Amino acid sequence: MMAKPKPQRDTFLEALRAIVSISKPYHQGMADDATLTSRERWEASATKALRGASLESLVNTTLDGIEIAPLYTRAAVAHLRGDEMPGSGSFRRGGTANATATGWEMRQTHHCGTDGVNSAILDDLEKGITAITLKDVTDVDLLDVVLDGVHLDMVPIHLAPGSRGPALRALMALWERRGHDPAEMSGCFGVDPVATLARRGWLTHSLDDGLATSTTFAIRASDTMSGIAVYDIDGTAFSDAGASDAQEIAAVLSGGVRYLRAMVEEGLAVETAARQLQFSISVGPDQFAGIAKLRAARQCWARIVESSGGIPTARGMYIHAITAYGMITRHDPWVNMLRTTTAAFAAAVGGADAITVTPFDSGIGHPSELGHRIARNTQSILCEESLIGAVVDPAGGSWYVEDLTSKLADKAWTHFQAVEARGGIGAALLEGSAQSAVAGAVAERHRRVATRADGLVGTSEYPTLDEVAVAIPSSPSAPVPGDDAVITCEVLMPRRWSQTFDELRAVAAAASEPPTAFLANLGPPAVHNARATFATNLLASGGVRAIDGTRLDDTGLDDTGLDDTDAVLSSFAASHAHAAVICSSDAVYSQRAAATAAALKAAGCKWVLLAGGPGESADALRASGVDDFIHVGCDVVEALTHLHGAIGVAR
Repeated sequence: MMAKPKPQRDTFLEALRAIVSISKPYHQGMADDATLTSRERWEASATKALRGASLESLVNTTLDGIEIAPLYTRAAVAHLRGDEMPGSGSFRRGGTANATATGWEMRQTHHCGTDGVNSAILDDLEKGITAITLKDVTDVDLLDVVLDGVHLDMVPIHLAPGSRGPALRALMALWERRGHDPAEMSGCFGVDPVATLARRGWLTHSLDDGLATSTTFAIRASDTMSGIAVYDIDGTAFSDAGASDAQEIAAVLSGGVRYLRAMVEEGLAVETAARQLQFSISVGPDQFAGIAKLRAARQCWARIVESSGGIPTARGMYIHAITAYGMITRHDPWVNMLRTTTAAFAAAVGGADAITVTPFDSGIGHPSELGHRIARNTQSILCEESLIGAVVDPAGGSWYVEDLTSKLADKAWTHFQAVEARGGIGAALLEGSAQSAVAGAVAERHRRVATRADGLVGTSEYPTLDEVAVAIPSSPSAPVPGDDAVITCEVLMPRRWSQTFDELRAVAAAASEPPTAFLANLGPPAVHNARATFATNLLASGGVRAIDGTRLDDTGLDDTGLDDTDAVLSSFAASHAHAAVICSSDAVYSQRAAATAAALKAAGCKWVLLAGGPGESADALRASGVDDFIHVGCDVVEALTHLHGAIGVAR
């Protein structure tokens, strides 16, 4: 008698017991590695649970090429010092050793030119936000209206990274108009000519001239405005365009070195100059990657300040963490609430000094009142209810986080050295090498998203075609340099990770007839259901609705008594679809797939897909009428693009 296979739950429990046996010495007081002999037991259990796949199949690789192992032990961090305190040493554990009840500075971003902005700012400040970031500041009169009722001596005002002269002058003029002493103000002027160049593609002055002007201003500000930072070095200009974590860190390090060096060369002490710098860094939906990213950035910056002669107390890095724009999806935008919550959590655990949560509906257009409310309350809950700010470096000591921090810092430092060898991030933008590096990361991320190795829930995975349609704004075009442009470069255009799927959905929605594809299910539900469900979700990610017209029972007959081939053809004709997906098991495919494909083609089907890998019979199946194969790991964007073209959905 054949032995009854073990339920998957039992296999999982075996692997779990092996993991617990490894962890047990740690909970007993960090016993030495000689007691951790049960790793071999875990490997044996894991190999058994994988049913033939290797342990290497559990290893994931980040966009920066860092391998993420399935299991970590103390050996992964044996090379790291374990006696460091936050606010000292490498600074990876945090900028300070002091936990505070107020946690971090909770910021919200507002555009000065939008209707009701003043009411929105006051509402934010009344309900938990502690600082404001302003975009599109043009003159003091506008700023006075926007900040009407805001106590400037109590609320830090930050100009958005990349702000220019008119915005700076407007803010200082408003202080004077309201009788405030600049020495009592707090916030940031948001100066970063390099980020402006990256986002706009041109400047009305050379980088050297801009640096000289901002350096002079920073030196004056250090004497008269001690609570204001002049520079906000904007890593999001790179991450929004698709840069990897290490590339973004390298860009802000290079920008920081440029501004720090210029101020020190003009006579400022390193410690004073370092206080003029803030860093805006994005945090994505992977909480461990986000935690490690901020820790790695601090570690690298501390090394730079130390090499510049800065005393230990000056080596901390003021980080303004912003939940990543790229991860925001337009379809099923409610899922963005989960993404931004995870990112904000990671930023807080990673030791951010300030956090801005991107509203969940910002991918659709200007954020709604609800979007601002959810963004605000996300931070409030994390800070005031979860009390994350009351613990310094809660992830410290995690073998995984420490290893990832160390490897990401190494990758970022390597990128930083390469950028500096080219003359700095500004020079790299002007010559195009920075854009080329980002383009490489974009291509790799596109591959991961297109193959759904990196799934986007609600967009590439589990999309909902019946959701209320949202207005999808057209993609922004690259800014056109003005006649007064002195230097130009290729623009780093913002790009959301879901963009290709959004484009497919938009094209499908604009079609004269809603695109459909018929599910040619062979055999009873137990045989075809898994692949039919897979195909339904894949098709929906491109705006194509699946039509399941067969209702086969366990005998392989539909409710009219037709066998599956006749039922498929009859239902296909009734569906009026121009495409079909054959769904069943490999065993049924070997007997029926070729004949079914040929019959569908003969019945007028323009495009026949088969749900499953091509296998050895790919050529024979193609010869019989199968046009493409959809399966786990396939390029979904490419498959849907071909499908759209075949059934007349124009792009």
